[in-house]
Amino acid sequence: MKKLISILLTTVIYLGLSAQSASTSPGTGHWVVIDSGYQVGLYTSGQTVAPLHFYNTSTSEKITGLQFRVRYDNTAFTAVVPSLKISSTDQYLQYVDNKTTGDLSVTVVYTGTNSSFSYSNGATFDLTFTHASATTWNLLDSIRSLKIKNVASWSDLASTNYGNDTTLTVYSYGGRFNQKMLRFAGKFINTTGTNSKNLWVSLEKRAPGGSWTTVMSKSTNSNGVVVFYKNIDTTYWDVRMAVKGDTMTAGSVFSTADAQKINQVMLSTYTPKGFDFYSMDVNGADGSITIADVYSVYARLAGRFTKWPNTQKDILFFTVSEYNTINGSSTNYATTISGVTNFYYNIDGKDSITYYVSVKGDANNTGFKMARLTPIKIVNPANANKYIIDNTVSYDNVTEVVEVNMPKVTVDQGNLVNVPVKVLTNGKQLGAFQLELKYDTALLEFKKVELTEKMMNWTSFTNPSNGVVAFGSADLKGNQLLNDGEQVMTLQFIAKKPQDQWGTAAIWTGPKFVGGNDARDMNITPTMGIVEVRRIKQNVNIKGLDELIVFPNPNEGQISVKFKVDTDGDVTLDVKDLVGKEVLSILNTKMPSGEYFYQVELNELANGMYIMSLQTSTSTKSNKIFINK
Repeated sequence: MKKLISILLTTVIYLGLSAQSASTSPGTGHWVVIDSGYQVGLYTSGQTVAPLHFYNTSTSEKITGLQFRVRYDNTAFTAVVPSLKISSTDQYLQYVDNKTTGDLSVTVVYTGTNSSFSYSNGATFDLTFTHASATTWNLLDSIRSLKIKNVASWSDLASTNYGNDTTLTVYSYGGRFNQKMLRFAGKFINTTGTNSKNLWVSLEKRAPGGSWTTVMSKSTNSNGVVVFYKNIDTTYWDVRMAVKGDTMTAGSVFSTADAQKINQVMLSTYTPKGFDFYSMDVNGADGSITIADVYSVYARLAGRFTKWPNTQKDILFFTVSEYNTINGSSTNYATTISGVTNFYYNIDGKDSITYYVSVKGDANNTGFKMARLTPIKIVNPANANKYIIDNTVSYDNVTEVVEVNMPKVTVDQGNLVNVPVKVLTNGKQLGAFQLELKYDTALLEFKKVELTEKMMNWTSFTNPSNGVVAFGSADLKGNQLLNDGEQVMTLQFIAKKPQDQWGTAAIWTGPKFVGGNDARDMNITPTMGIVEVRRIKQNVNIKGLDELIVFPNPNEGQISVKFKVDTDGDVTLDVKDLVGKEVLSILNTKMPSGEYFYQVELNELANGMYIMSLQTSTSTKSNKIFINK
């Protein structure tokens, strides 16, 4: 026989070990009373006992006989037998158990010689119910309450000591059957000491000799705790907790700041310890932290990798004893204590559960699911003027705040949209930056990312795809940190339609991350920039608009270009030298038909004559340019 489980908060306990007594009579008169609740017996006992109470509040009548009927759940119980809790001397108890309808009819009468006899107040009867078969019993979600009032075609009566009938009133305080409840709570803690939230855990059970089935699945709360509360009798069922880490993702946990942190090991500016050997060694080389791990983080962020090399999983779990051995140690335990990804914890008879969680790639110890991204709200431009929609990124236990700033941008239809991105750090220095910018492909077309001179010294990736531009970078050398107010880059787009034709926002941010000079993640507040694309005036009247117009000409390194695209299609606009070699590419993209205007910087070109060339799907045009700076 399995032993019952009796443990504390992070353990299994059974609730309601005794029935609640009906402590008082409901009123004056003669009563047979059902208690509020009855604790269901164990599967191994096969029985449940429910006491009934008798109350006589009359001082003038002595009660010597009772007749009443009780209705019970004949699915949960196959039979019921009443018995007296008082002395059975000179008592005549009879009953009929109608198993088809679930009705129990009871009569009891005093047969002795004591003229002063009267049934006394208190628990008078026990109803002993026989449980249904194991298959039926252990699959019951609930058991119907006992019913004593208004049951089928029956008169409840009592007899006085003078042999007269008198009213017998029946009453129920509830009559609920409290099934055996399993309450199990497990706690999960990040190896950093923070609570591991939003981690999915399952409760499973199986009948003797059967297969495991999932009872329910729940996620850990903000305290890292998951609690299961369910009708389960562990004297019959085997019960376990299932954690399947290979089906989980770590969320927005690793970023370029983690690559920066791992690289500090390469530069000998940081000495790994404890769980660093697990989180930094993303390729699973037995805790050996190398440049390959830095590369793998970048490959994962840039989308080249969808998982870690060498079948390494995102999440590892460790017991309390394993955690105590590893945490803070200078010894690399990766080869001797590997952790687990999937595990099962047998609940029966165990004391408590606490597991620690380590995330591969989380070198700066953000912790499992500790990054919170406020959902994006895309507004209709007809109702608002904010066309760069930003969202907040925050972490638990992080106080530093940075703003990724994108200002107001106003351009003409068909012109280049340059969106400068800078950081406002409240005086902090940054060594890592990551941004995902989303845009409406019907309104804008991505052209390129232009990095500032300092950012060119960082290790970066750019991944434009399907209306999303993903960019990440880190100062792996540790000597080119970003300061408050510095610009990171310029994102360049082409405006396809004027703002009065927009049905949604043009640009908005996805996940974004920044890391300090110590490679720790930092909270990011939202910013609201504006993109306004004006329609080119229809009354433009420049001689030769059908041609390629360049002015001023000669110029000092900056010109305006106007041209017309007759048919939707590929458009190329570039500058060539006099021998036909391309020296500057301005456009190479698909464009709708229309009239266009661009301002072009030529400062990088030497003084002299050049050829501006426009090629569309229907024509090729050119014009001379004279630069005289």
